[in-house]
Amino acid sequence: MEAIFYLCNWYKAEYVNELKKSLVQYLKKTNFKDTGTTDYYKTVEKLFKFNDPEIRKIVIAKMKKDQFWENEKERFKYLLEDNYIYNIDTE
Repeated sequence: MEAIFYLCNWYKAEYVNELKKSLVQYLKKTNFKDTGTTDYYKTVEKLFKFNDPEIRKIVIAKMKKDQFWENEKERFKYLLEDNYIYNIDTE
């Protein structure tokens, strides 16, 4: 995942489609209880930066299902608010 995050930071324009696909796949298949909230946060943060309505729906669905992020709710709260999500349950 570090390679994916690196590419997102430095080569996003060149690999936009591949990065979207890889990050969405990782988000869907990962149980973040096993990887931690930092990994969860970084993945969600990178996905939101694409400003893609379909990806937004996928992220919200995952966060409703895999609520491990709530262990650091305050940290995620700012990320969600920056993306105009004020109540994940009503999204």
